[in-house]
Amino acid sequence: MILLSQIAYRRAVGRGELPPPTFRMPGAPFTSWLTLAFLAGVVVLMAFDYPAGTWTVGATPVIMLLLVIGWYRIPKKPPMLMPETVPSAELTDRVLPSRTASSK
Repeated sequence: MILLSQIAYRRAVGRGELPPPTFRMPGAPFTSWLTLAFLAGVVVLMAFDYPAGTWTVGATPVIMLLLVIGWYRIPKKPPMLMPETVPSAELTDRVLPSRTASSK
């Protein structure tokens, strides 16, 4: 995902839609495509590693589909509002006697 995002970003920069990055990925865009080809090669080699790799590669689309279905089926709750926290120094003073009081 990161590489695909980087490739899409570089295309948008080339069209003038986004500002160019201050740090360029070394060898971009060639290294992005090379890395994607390497990862695709790993998946192909995994598919030939019978039985574990074959089952892993074959089950991946099913697992991804189940994750997407689960994402949309879980009811959307509003974000949980956290109670206001107390600074750790104040908590320490509540639990331990104050350093200034004990030094007097």
